Amino acid sequence: MDKGLDISFQVASGSEDQDLVQALADLTGHDMSKEFNIDWRIFKVKLEDKRFFKILYTGPKINGFHPHNMKKIPDHFDTISRLSYNEVMTRYNKLLEDGSIKKIPIKEIEESYDLWQDKIWQYI
Repeated sequence: MDKGLDISFQVASGSEDQDLVQALADLTGHDMSKEFNIDWRIFKVKLEDKRFFKILYTGPKINGFHPHNMKKIPDHFDTISRLSYNEVMTRYNKLLEDGSIKKIPIKEIEESYDLWQDKIWQYI
């Protein structure tokens, strides 16, 4: 997978974290794939005693040559993340049932601090 855009974030603790992250990532990817030809991966990252999620979006129009596109994806992600849990999951589950959305599995990885390079791209 070529380099593209990554969105890193933490969610409030709770049992529905992974389901919500899955839905947010897949809905954003699904919605944006209508406009761009994109691919994405979801990671649950362990960095020493911290846990967070990273979603990587890539495609031919997701790079430094297309700064407007690089802003549209996080903006859309933020819009979806402001919806209630029930709204997000209802929409996601409906698209899963219709077969119109692909479910990307969450991969767990462990990182260590490296101030020189972001290693997330080597896992793809």
